[in-house]
Amino acid sequence: MYHDVVTGDPSASGFQGAGPDHYKVTRGGFEAHLDAIAATGLTPHVVGERAGDPAVLLTFDDGGRSAVTDTAPILEARGWRGHFFVTTERIGTEGFLGRDEILALHAAGHVVGSHSCSHRIMPRLDDADVLREWSESKAVLEELLGARVTVASVPTGYYSKRIGRLAAEVGYEHLFTCEPWLEPRRLGEVLVHGRYPVYAGTSAQRVQAYCAFSRPTLWWVGGTWYVRKAAKAVLGPRYESLRSHVLTRASWMLTQA
Repeated sequence: MYHDVVTGDPSASGFQGAGPDHYKVTRGGFEAHLDAIAATGLTPHVVGERAGDPAVLLTFDDGGRSAVTDTAPILEARGWRGHFFVTTERIGTEGFLGRDEILALHAAGHVVGSHSCSHRIMPRLDDADVLREWSESKAVLEELLGARVTVASVPTGYYSKRIGRLAAEVGYEHLFTCEPWLEPRRLGEVLVHGRYPVYAGTSAQRVQAYCAFSRPTLWWVGGTWYVRKAAKAVLGPRYESLRSHVLTRASWMLTQA
């Protein structure tokens, strides 16, 4: 699970702030990650392809402009394709993909999917609002692409089965979460995929361990994820405020080092 791949100022693409910047990988770091993936003998594929087992899928959340300036060209140079999930209310705004750029990704063979309309925390919304997030973003992308959109990813890292069932209700067939599991899980008509996170400081060795299915690495990442999930449940909205404070403080300390 990636977000933006950036050259220079991270605020030039995607959401801004210490939280989003925590997920923005440098171009050099991303190229090192792809070298590490290739070293495992795996070739990334997209949903719908018969890739065999095991397989790796590359996903990019939010819909930042770096998808066309950095990420897609790097992937295409290797003959690889990715999944780009667009926050539709941000289309054409500063730092985010425009309509023509989304069309170009689709034409190049990448998968374009929904990342909701507004990027809100879905489990805090009622069913009607979740359905609107899923259905309206799907309609916007289908009108733009002239093709069915059947793939989506859950924004903000908060997921529940209710969110998955509502995604299936509006016609999604593949839903990507931030939960760290390997095997896709069937939930009604939708196949729910887990993902393993890549952060600004994630090493090529960590990415290679993911793609080599290193059990100690996967167990460690899974364990820390579920600790954070428990903290989110206990702290509620205070979790995001605390996390933002910690990341802002860490970013400031790095600039002083």
